[in-house]
Amino acid sequence: GGCWLSPDKLPSAVAALLPYLPTCQFAEIRWAAAIDRPVAIENWIWLGGYTVLFGALRVWGYMRDEGTRYS
Repeated sequence: GGCWLSPDKLPSAVAALLPYLPTCQFAEIRWAAAIDRPVAIENWIWLGGYTVLFGALRVWGYMRDEGTRYS
């Protein structure tokens, strides 16, 4: 997700997908802190969106399995 390699060293298919991954957003925030540049608000918005998305999936999965007995 861009944590260890720069996007130009990744295959083109992966590099095209990279900006949409949460690991890339974390990496951008980390790089901004490391080189003392301002963090883009878009990175925080993407991470907030991922939080909402995965939180909703978690609630949906919990509600789907609620009352199911596994024995």
